[in-house]
Amino acid sequence: MTIPNIGYRSLDAYDTEHPAGIIEVGNGLDNLNSDGKYSTLYSISCSVAAFDDERQRIPCMGRTFTSILEKKGGPAFLGNTRYGWVGWSDRLHSKFLNILFQVQNAYGQYNCTNAGVAEFGSKMLSPNDYYSRYLSFSHNLFGDPEMPIWTEQPKQIVLSYSTQNNSIHVVNAETNLSIPNAVVHFWNASSAQSELRVTDSNGNAVCSFPYTDVCVTKVNHIPLLKHIVPQGGEICTTNQDIKYDVIIPSGRSLTILADVNLSMLSKNRNARIIVEDGGSLYIDSATITGNATSYDQVDGNAIIVYGDLVIGDYVVFSSVGGLYWDGLKGIPPKKSLIVIIIVLITVIYVVLLST
Repeated sequence: MTIPNIGYRSLDAYDTEHPAGIIEVGNGLDNLNSDGKYSTLYSISCSVAAFDDERQRIPCMGRTFTSILEKKGGPAFLGNTRYGWVGWSDRLHSKFLNILFQVQNAYGQYNCTNAGVAEFGSKMLSPNDYYSRYLSFSHNLFGDPEMPIWTEQPKQIVLSYSTQNNSIHVVNAETNLSIPNAVVHFWNASSAQSELRVTDSNGNAVCSFPYTDVCVTKVNHIPLLKHIVPQGGEICTTNQDIKYDVIIPSGRSLTILADVNLSMLSKNRNARIIVEDGGSLYIDSATITGNATSYDQVDGNAIIVYGDLVIGDYVVFSSVGGLYWDGLKGIPPKKSLIVIIIVLITVIYVVLLST
């Protein structure tokens, strides 16, 4: 997103009276609705990032966009702390984009999508020119300089794993082609072990210890996280907030004896509990809540069972935001729908409570 240079402080951070007398109605950053699609904002307007010259106790756009507006701004803002210059600022912007999109003859590394490197490289137009030198001080990045900026429609990652040799294999969800050079973080919370690996040309990465969690990231790909139930199984006796998939492999078990909230970490990545063939899940005295209600719902939260599922004496399946559990076929979605499933030997009583 780019803000053109249309005058000094032409847009304020909030809907408010402008220092120059302009009344902002519907133009402030507080009117943004990111809906989970957080952007990077690049501006060549004057003084939109003048953090040291904020007036009327109104924060500048740079600070507002990156650190003040919850669920409305984004991770990075690039803009002027003082003047921008017509004829020079637009060239600065063009060079920034050339570096990001790997245009030939662009200054800097062709494969560089890091926000800080692209910003630095854009300032090497004419180091001895007065206006270029001025902009090298005036135009600044608000955000992490190492953060990569995505330049394509983000792709989905599919991960398969092996508990035999502590390895993973990742492919593109659409093409099924292997994904090389993806960064993989393995860790085991119980043993406090952690290490980083990079997938090879075949999309494989191997960990040196039995991991319980894995995170895969790559530029222009939606991050993927999985929790693998360890050998010997897991027992949850305290309330849990599960934000990404929990996998129960063959020969392993998960016992839930407390409330579980299934939510999400990123768009279209709704937390699920997946019981693989040969695995087992036991739930008792617990409320399982599907809580991923924002952004674009695809499948919602889920418990997917290919192995064994045992439900104890008192279990509540609840949801928020008008969602409902797909396992109850033919029941229309209702707000505050609570399903109580009581298993007594072989008889199942289902009581629906709604408000």
